Amino acid sequence: YDVSNQADRYAVRSRPVEVYLNSNRRDLSSSHYFGVYSFMEKIKRGDDRVDIARMTPEDNEEPEVTGGYIFKIDRSNDPGDITVAAPGAGTVVLEYPKEPTGQQRAWLSAQLGRMNSALSRPDPLDLGRDFIDVDSWIDHHILMVFPKNVDAFRLSGYLHVSRGGTVIRGPIWDYDRSMGSTDGRDRDPLAWANSGGDGGTRYFVNDWYGRLFKGTQVDAAGPPPLGDDEWAVRYRARWRELRGGPLGTENLL
Repeated sequence: YDVSNQADRYAVRSRPVEVYLNSNRRDLSSSHYFGVYSFMEKIKRGDDRVDIARMTPEDNEEPEVTGGYIFKIDRSNDPGDITVAAPGAGTVVLEYPKEPTGQQRAWLSAQLGRMNSALSRPDPLDLGRDFIDVDSWIDHHILMVFPKNVDAFRLSGYLHVSRGGTVIRGPIWDYDRSMGSTDGRDRDPLAWANSGGDGGTRYFVNDWYGRLFKGTQVDAAGPPPLGDDEWAVRYRARWRELRGGPLGTENLL
């Protein structure tokens, strides 16, 4: 999360804390020690969080209906979850607004459909740049691949849309299965693909990224064979920039 903020991509603020759980209201002692936890914000709309316009039930016509929205690629676990059809990714779970109108859900679904169609062209950014914030999509992908997030682009993947704007990737979220966790698929820092188990995420194929990387199949032995289209050129340039800053070896250590 710190690295994301250093790369000028908002991530929730967090701090490590030592937790004592005193449920019996007796004098606090070492017996109440519960361990080290990460105390952090939730992903919410706000001027100092996900900075998008506030939506009301009256915002059913353009331009008001165009945003803002926060949604995620994830399982629909809660009975109260509101899902929206998302061509190219199945369905997404709508996080904001909490009580969307039918017009708002229909607009978002239609916009994702138009985005999916644009990204399906031979040059995905030919029309795709009208629908996605390209720089945020590149940064988000790198921030998932670099630590080998096993759940990337399948679970807990947040996106948002500003009013009258494009689809922005992020904020990043959910890194419990990354960087050599007990999951096991994220233990080789020299490999490009997850290994073991069900293989985890296919980083260059899953959801709409498959359109941008043109469905590139990547094995653990080497990086993806990126071409010379605009997406590939911008991706390589940003990778080099981040490696010279927030993702530089000295900074990470």
